[in-house]
Formats: sequence, C-alpha cells, structure tokens
Amino acid sequence: MKKPLLVLFDGNALIHRAFHAMPPLTVRQTGEMVSAVYGFALMLLKVINELKPTHYAIAFDMKGPTFRHELFAQYKAQRPPTPDELVAQLGRVRQLVESFHIPIFELEGFEADDLLGTLSQQASGQDIDTIIITGDADTMQLVSPRVKVLYPKPRRAFSDTTLYDFSIFSTSMVHSVTRAAKAPSAASSGATRIVTAAAGAPTESGISSTVRPS
Repeated sequence: MKKPLLVLFDGNALIHRAFHAMPPLTVRQTGEMVSAVYGFALMLLKVINELKPTHYAIAFDMKGPTFRHELFAQYKAQRPPTPDELVAQLGRVRQLVESFHIPIFELEGFEADDLLGTLSQQASGQDIDTIIITGDADTMQLVSPRVKVLYPKPRRAFSDTTLYDFSIFSTSMVHSVTRAAKAPSAASSGATRIVTAAAGAPTESGISSTVRPS
C-alpha cells in the first residue's frame, strides 16, 4: 500500500509569487491578464505529477482583518495594495482549483497559513507526512519531522523549486521551529473546529478520502 502523503497549497502566496515571476500573459481574444493563473497551473500540475499525493487541499486568505490585527493594529499596514491586475485573476485561480476538485479551506479571522499549520499538525498526529507548497518564506516555521515545504527558488523559473525538510535546520533552530509550528492550534480552537467540520478535512477517524485526487 502506498504511504499516504498530504499536499497543501498556500493559495494566495502562490498566486502572488506566480504574478511577479511570470511575464505578462493575456487572452488574445479578450485581453484578460492570466499570467498568475498560468503560473499557478504550472505549479499545480508539476506537484501532482511529481509528488503524486494521496490527499490534497488548498487554503486561501479571506478578506478582512484577522486576529493578528486585533493584537497589533498596524499588522501589514506598510504592505502595498494588491495590484488590480492580480485581483482580477484570483477568481480564475479559484475556478481552476474547483475544476480539479481540490477542497478549499478558508476561515474568517485567520490567514491561510493558520489553516495550513492546523491541517499539517492534524495529519502528523495521524502519521501522515505533509508537503506544503508555498511562496511565503514564513511558512518555513512549520517544517518538522513530518512536514516539508516546497518553495520556488528566488529569481528562477517559477516551477524551479527547493524542498526544505527538518534536516536542514540546525539544532539551535529546532526549538523555535517547534514552537512556531504550534501557532495555528494556539491561535484558536475555533480554527481547528471549523476546519475539521469542512468537507474533506482531517477528522478524528482519519484524513477524509474526499481530499484524495480523482
């Protein structure tokens, strides 16, 4: 029997990285910008074909403040607004994800990485390895003996990636990584409760088969 592998996609982070990494691409007939959609599709197909996961899901950020804004009002206040050309492509990426029947996780008041951390911890508790696909370097804090991170190489082709695992961290980093990996569950039991109630989520009896590629 094939060893189970859960692959989690960091939706917003990958879309942003694809948008900035890919050259401008448009639909000839309409002029619609689709560079981020194309880059995201390339990564999606690469991961499915090469990693051949038994389970997969994707997490997206939701609009509006998160619990971090309640803790620190200036959280991400200096971040520039998302370009209109990118905003217009978010819906197309969601259509792509839905066409692959990939379960989508999002929760008001939390970011995608909170859900990724929650799902990967639940999987680890059931002896299931996880690979998180992301364009956000902060996700490295979730790396553990059972969680790896696949990250696009800077200034290289978007599909040119590096797989980070627990062995790359020095002993001095282990404790900080472990503490950080607990952040999603510490953020709120509500995040875990909502996630486990959603279709295709990890449950007490095991990872649901609905997150399995068809």
